[in-house]
This record gives sequence, structure tokens and C-alpha cells, in this order.
Amino acid sequence: LTLGAIYLLVTSDWKKISRRTIIQAVAIGSLLALIINFHISFGIGFTVGVTLFLFVQLLREKNLWKHFFLFFLLIGCGFLVIFAPFLLFESRHGFMQTQTIIETVTRYGDVVNQKGLSQLHIFQEFFVTFAKVVHLPILIATVVFILSCGWFAVMVTRKKILLTKNDEKLLLLLSCLFLGMGFIYFSARNPVWAYHFIGVDIFFLLLTTFFLSKIPLLLKTGAIWALVIIFFAIVTFIQTFNRTPYGFAEQKEAVQTIIHDAKTTDYSVFAYSPSIYSYEYRYLFRWLATKDVPYDPAKNPSRGQILYLIVPKKQTPEVIDFMHFRAPVDLYKTNQTWEIGGIQI
Repeated sequence: LTLGAIYLLVTSDWKKISRRTIIQAVAIGSLLALIINFHISFGIGFTVGVTLFLFVQLLREKNLWKHFFLFFLLIGCGFLVIFAPFLLFESRHGFMQTQTIIETVTRYGDVVNQKGLSQLHIFQEFFVTFAKVVHLPILIATVVFILSCGWFAVMVTRKKILLTKNDEKLLLLLSCLFLGMGFIYFSARNPVWAYHFIGVDIFFLLLTTFFLSKIPLLLKTGAIWALVIIFFAIVTFIQTFNRTPYGFAEQKEAVQTIIHDAKTTDYSVFAYSPSIYSYEYRYLFRWLATKDVPYDPAKNPSRGQILYLIVPKKQTPEVIDFMHFRAPVDLYKTNQTWEIGGIQI
């Protein structure tokens, strides 16, 4: 969806109003709505960046403001068509979600108590995302990115690299998208976590391939590095056949560890599960401790004196978010941890 919207924005010729241009404009609006539906935080930042890009284009082509107005109108039509089911749902429920969104935007201060990434960490997360794209350590990736941008700028200034009109539009669009994402994440009142940057990697991927296509030395270096990445990816894939994920025995030991540690103290348990529901721990706690731990976390009873979190040993952004949500740092402190195979308590 993101690549499709970027392609249409770069290749659309707004100087000519034709059937193709009309279809492209409606398609852009539809894709923007779909992106917001799939990933609202990324989608809003993406839409802000696209809007900024269109306004910059309008300023560059002031004599075509009528064409741009029609283009904006068509984008809005495509957007509203995709959002029609949501608007219908809202109209039948008193626009409650819309009111929540407005309150989130206009209300001063934090909307929720949880604290996400600091503004410094949000800034760093952009470079972390680039590091993941190129499979390099964060510091090295940051240096490579800055040097590549500087090198490219110097070569363009000296006219050793000639940019086509679509090249200029792509660079302008990517710049606006980064600004849009930065504006949303730096000004957000809700917590921002690393998984909110899902989708930003597409911007870096496009920018990286663009640099590779324009700078021959980078292309050769990138080709060699790509072969190295493929080699290690194959090795890692083969090694996964010798690994066994944690299973029933480790889950049983985790429950026994909690029972032994809590003794007679009242306690609550939250177990991380990608599917949200944790039927296995409900069964184990009923069997071993005659304790009711609902499979649905929303039905968990009032929290006891001790709170236990059962999470994977490998802490992905989703797991970290789960930990912050279930055990806010301003309410709880970690007294002890246990590691049982691939499980951490």
C-alpha cells in the first residue's frame, strides 16, 4: 500500500487532467485511507507527509492551482469512499471514537499514564530502523547514512549526478514523509514505542536503493554486503532447525517457580501471548495451584500483592510494550527475575 501510494504520487502528472490522472488521484486517496486503517499512527504521519508534499508542489507550480485543487478533491473522494464504513459506524454510535481522537489531539498533557520512548529515543529509533534495513550496528549505520547523504549532496551540487524530474519528486516526497512522521511522533501525547516505526523502514529502503542507483561505488559496496547478508541469513535459517521453542515442560516449571516464590502471598499473573489468550497457563495454574488465572487478561481479577509477568526471553518491542502496560514502572518495581529456557519471569 505504501509503495503503491509513493509510486502514484511520484509518477502522477498533475499538469494534465486526464482519465489516468483522475484514477491516480482517487487511488492515492483510497490507499491513504487503507494505510490509516491498517496502521493508524504510521498512516496519520504518512498522510501528513503526503499533504505537505502536495502543498510544496502547489507552491512550485502556482499557475496550476486549479489542477491541484481538483487533484486534492479527487484524493479526498477516494479517501472518503474507503472511510465510508467507519463513518457509518461512527454515526450509529454517537461519533465516540471521533470524539476520542479530537480529545487526544486537543487535550493538553498525556492522555494515558504509560510513558513510551523519550524524544531522544524517538530520534534514535529512526536510525535504528535504518540500521535494521542495512543490517549494520546502529553507530556504523548512522555514520554510513550521514556520509551517504553528504556525498550525494556534494555530487549533485557539482553536477556529477543529474536528477530527473521524478528523482526530484521522490526525494521531496521522502523528505516530507520523514517530516510528517517526525511531527506526529514528536508531538504525540500517547506513548510511542518501537513498533510504531513499522513502515518507516520502507522510506529508508527506497532512499537506500536510490543512493545505490546514483552512486556507483555505493552500488558495488552494497552488492557485496547484500551477498554477505544472504550468506548469514542462510546459515541462521539452517541453525533454526536445531532449536526447539519452549514448550509444556518449561511452562510447567515456570508455574511451579511462581508457586514456590509466592508461597501463601496473594499474587496475580499475566502471561504474554501473541494471540492475547493464554489457555495453557490457565490450565497449569488450576492444576498445580488451584488458582484461577483467566485465559483472557481482561478478565483477570484484582491484582494481588505480587505481580508476575511471564514473557519470552527474547524481548521484542511488542513484549516490552506488554510489560510496560501490565506493570507500569511508576507502580511496580522488579524484585527478582527467573529464566527457564526461552521463558523469563
